[in-house]
Amino acid sequence: FPMFRNREAAARELADALQTLSLVEPLILAIPCGGMVIGSVLASRFGAELDVYLCRKMRSTKSGHSLGAVSESGAMAIDRSANGIDAVTAESLVEERSRQMMQIACSQSTFRAVRAPASIAGRSVVVADDGLVTGSTMMAALDGIRRNTIRELVAAVPIASSQRLAAIRRRCDRTICVIERDEISELNECYAEFPKVSEDEAVQLLKNANSEAGRSNALKVRPL
Repeated sequence: FPMFRNREAAARELADALQTLSLVEPLILAIPCGGMVIGSVLASRFGAELDVYLCRKMRSTKSGHSLGAVSESGAMAIDRSANGIDAVTAESLVEERSRQMMQIACSQSTFRAVRAPASIAGRSVVVADDGLVTGSTMMAALDGIRRNTIRELVAAVPIASSQRLAAIRRRCDRTICVIERDEISELNECYAEFPKVSEDEAVQLLKNANSEAGRSNALKVRPL
């Protein structure tokens, strides 16, 4: 049965859980597209800066099965439990990684038209998504982000497979998850409402967050 009504409701519960942390200059890095809904709620709650961190699923060209994920940094996380993974050659993985990096480059041009990449050094970085099934997308993101000199790295999701969280915890300083389940076959089973989030919608969420941050900063410096 569904754990959450929708992504917004899930994000509010996740924000409550994150309040226990003492974050320094927090930066919310949302994984598009569904993660942007989560990230925008978190950024609004904490008055934090919101940006994106792009990842793509890698799939077998023959079967269509998920093989793992690659992040905008080029970091790959291979799902060793994926169907047929033992039959996948290193060459085919490299080819699929290249294909997905081309897609990431296209998306980057779209998102970066809205805002330049956020400064990341020395900050508390919270990586947000709408849930973990295999965890490969989050793992690829964390592996890429931790190459930077940051204060702390936090993975934040409303729901996750408990089997996959161990690998997530090894890659970051803290993991915040509202609900753990023994097994999740599809993320949409965890939500009563789980509409697809388009890239255009994700870009608009990022644009709205930056507009809101700009208004807030203008109020702070407005002379009396």
